[in-house]
Amino acid sequence: KKYEELTKYNYTLTLDSGLDIDIIFKPVSFFHLLGLHKLIDIAQLINSKNPALTYKNILNGRITQDVIEKSQYYYQIKERLERFIDIDNILKSKIIIDFDYRLTPGASSKIMAKYILFKSYSDTNVHLCFKLDTKTQNYYSPETFIVQASDYYIKNQVVYEVVNITKTPYKRK
Repeated sequence: KKYEELTKYNYTLTLDSGLDIDIIFKPVSFFHLLGLHKLIDIAQLINSKNPALTYKNILNGRITQDVIEKSQYYYQIKERLERFIDIDNILKSKIIIDFDYRLTPGASSKIMAKYILFKSYSDTNVHLCFKLDTKTQNYYSPETFIVQASDYYIKNQVVYEVVNITKTPYKRK
């Protein structure tokens, strides 16, 4: 439900550098952000070629937490799901502008994000990666959500603070 609320708004993040970044959350992104594509033994997920429909089925209770937890691959996304509930607080954290995968150890990252919002906890780092939305060309939308103990994506990058967030209603077409 928290993600559903996020999809209703356009968020303008103002950074301590003075830069404003406009972001939106799309229902179609939910499937990948949670890592549900990794649960290849759940028929309701693998048979759906429509991530937006899967999102609706989760909202209306056709796909439940119990169903997801029964997957033998659940362990691959468990921590992601546990941290995802804090997604609104991740918006109020730190951000990497112009993420450069070449600066990651070994330069082996496949993340092609422009921006990475991240929050550090005592035992892990949570990353919400954004790329330019191809439909609107004005907003950035989440590309992926990563939870890991290391600072792999943060190390060697230029980091800024989010100092203000403005939200305005977003009308989907």
